[in-house]
Amino acid sequence: MKRFLLLIFLLVPCLAMATDFDDADQLYGWDSSTGQFYQTWADHKTQLSLLYQALDADLTTYAGITPSANVQSLLGAADYAAFFALIDDTLVAANLTISGDWTFSGNVDLPADTVLPAAAVAGSQTGVHATPSTTNPLAPTWVTAIHTVWYGATGEIDLPAAAGYTGRGILIYNTGAFTITIDPDGTEVIVRAGTVQTGGVSMTLASGAGNYVALISDGARWVTVGYAGVIAEGT
Repeated sequence: MKRFLLLIFLLVPCLAMATDFDDADQLYGWDSSTGQFYQTWADHKTQLSLLYQALDADLTTYAGITPSANVQSLLGAADYAAFFALIDDTLVAANLTISGDWTFSGNVDLPADTVLPAAAVAGSQTGVHATPSTTNPLAPTWVTAIHTVWYGATGEIDLPAAAGYTGRGILIYNTGAFTITIDPDGTEVIVRAGTVQTGGVSMTLASGAGNYVALISDGARWVTVGYAGVIAEGT
């Protein structure tokens, strides 16, 4: 008898809950805030909508991105060419300023109003006239457009690889009675006063205070563009 009464006690709530559903009713999920099951799909959608709205309030919408017009235009570009054209127009309009250390390869077309960092247009130097460098051999490197070496010893100056210095120049200044040998990188060529030397052959700057030679890299060779004193083919 006790077992029978216990069974009835357990079944009564289930029968009562069953009367609240028809054949079309289903349980779709549990709502932890109310402690109840979602009875219908409509209830479930309502709860999902409320959850989405709460999350959406913390998001920056696509239209809210600043500047939204520029961002949407870039993301909506049909292809790379269109994307690049939009960027190019933006840089021209924005009067682009480049700062810090930049490394470019290939041809880079910059807007006319582009402001380059000082290192790209200013000069740099090794030594000064009063206390010139006497390092032998000396292998200068630089990131500026022009580099001056004030040299005060009979010794050798090793040029860097021309490929890494396209359009950059070096001026070597003799501060006294010193013969200076200027050596190319590996088998690279020095063009001395219009004469194309054999690859790997050095050039000498004659002894004498005030003698100098200026060279510019064309990306493959170092070419003299001015000198004082005598420059001669070396070994």
